[in-house]
Amino acid sequence: MITIIQSLLNNLTFLTTTLFFGNLILKWLSKRIDIHSLYVKLVSGIFAGVIGIMLTKYFSFRLSDMIVLDLRQVAIILSFYFGGALSSLVTAVIIGVYRLFLIDPINFSSFIGFFNAIFTFIVTGFFIKKGKELVLSQWVRMMFGILLVYGLSVFSVLGEKAFFTIIIFSLFYIPAVLFVYYLLRYMKRTDDALLLMREAVNLDFLTGLHNPRAFEKMFEQKTMNIAYQAQPFSLLMFDLDHFKQVNDTYGHLNGDVILIQVAQLLKMTMRSNDYCARKGGEEFAAILNDCTIEKTLKIAESIRKKVEVHPFELEDGQIIQVTISIGISCYPQDQPENMFEQADRALYVAKSSGRNQVKLAEPLK
Repeated sequence: MITIIQSLLNNLTFLTTTLFFGNLILKWLSKRIDIHSLYVKLVSGIFAGVIGIMLTKYFSFRLSDMIVLDLRQVAIILSFYFGGALSSLVTAVIIGVYRLFLIDPINFSSFIGFFNAIFTFIVTGFFIKKGKELVLSQWVRMMFGILLVYGLSVFSVLGEKAFFTIIIFSLFYIPAVLFVYYLLRYMKRTDDALLLMREAVNLDFLTGLHNPRAFEKMFEQKTMNIAYQAQPFSLLMFDLDHFKQVNDTYGHLNGDVILIQVAQLLKMTMRSNDYCARKGGEEFAAILNDCTIEKTLKIAESIRKKVEVHPFELEDGQIIQVTISIGISCYPQDQPENMFEQADRALYVAKSSGRNQVKLAEPLK
């Protein structure tokens, strides 16, 4: 019994460390590459397979010549949760092949170990979905489903003598799988809390767009990336026309209602890889990534038209019309260090030329 408890604690320590650092690596990679690509799934499956082998080789204990107790099943579960079906299948095959060829000479028991890994993958797939919210009832069903697979595997090897082995494995396996569940749930809630904190720091509380501080960071990052990937991009500065009159006539509360609706129009018009921010008051800004001058003018004009024709509904149900002026600077026509100034100048020209217009900055001479 002491051996079981000691082995269990060693396994839990190893799993905790692996999950902690694995989660850090995954978050670091998600900012740099597409973690949903086939390559990443294969690498994730291989990594989890190595974890399974380590659980088998260094954190197991042998009950008999034919039975080894370990938590290789947990590696398959984690691979499915983080990487999906393909990743978990790769993990199961790696663990199965290791059990078949490298633990003992090939025999009936090693074949059963191989198929146990494959059927663990199949059972896991019925209950766990990649990135989905963890549900305890589903997790428990999966846990007992895998335990049933293990029980049948041991019974096929030991026959009636399997009962004692299954009891010992259950005492070892159930606490570990429940521990992993609560650890994953804690990590998910911690990540969600950190995300909410980042959003609170980076988002404008009224419109849900990026705030000026976050927008400036994004622009700095964009200019730094030019050295590695010199794609054209554009900076747009927006200003609602005669907005002071709106506030004076209908009140600041209705002014906020207008700003929220303008932000929604901007979100609807912008592409998924663009950044949009509220600069303050009635001023907005946007970065259009990988966007030529022609594309930028088309998008800007689309925004102007949508704002012009949109029926802005006030608190009391009254409908009013609002227009917007837009100034644009574009790289490489304008250098990054001059783009804010150039876009501001273009916005001033749009305002002074009658408002409700889109103006492109003239290149500096």
